[in-house]
Formats: sequence, C-alpha cells, structure tokens
Amino acid sequence: MTSPQGALKRRWFRRGAALVWERGVGEGVVFDPVSGETHFLSDLPSLILSVIDEQPSTLGELVERFAGPVDLDPTAQSQIVSALLFLEGAELVESQAV
Repeated sequence: MTSPQGALKRRWFRRGAALVWERGVGEGVVFDPVSGETHFLSDLPSLILSVIDEQPSTLGELVERFAGPVDLDPTAQSQIVSALLFLEGAELVESQAV
C-alpha cells in the first residue's frame, strides 16, 4: 500500500470492468464487478473514484478535474490523499510511480 507522502508522486487508475454506480456516477453506492463487492462511499471518495474511473490521474490532475486550477492547503491535500489510500485499500484503484 502507498504511504501518504508517496501518494503525491503517483498516478491513480482503475483496471478491469467498469464500475456500476447505483444512483449515478459519483453518488456513493458502487458495485465492483471485478471483486463482486458493493461499496458505500462518502462524497469525497465517490467523486475521486468517478474521476479516476474516467481517466488515470495524478493528485494534481484529480484536483484540477473536479475543482479547477487551485492551490490546495495542507488539510485539503491530506483529505484527498486519505481518500485515495482508502480507495486503494478497498482495491477500487491502483497506483504507480510517475
């Protein structure tokens, strides 16, 4: 699993079959046909996963896709990294060094 510091220098992506969103993309309940599991996600992980499901992204690219060109404060960056690590731990995304 990726460390919080290492998460900043990684590209996040999803392999395998497309996710099946229960209420609509990014709405929180998602079925992963690869694992056969249903996941109940809060808002931030749902948003991040919907972006990664469309296109592999670095942390900076993720932020720009859902918030535009902004500078993150350390707290917001930490929240996004935590969500990425949660998604990786749930085996919904993978990462590789960039």
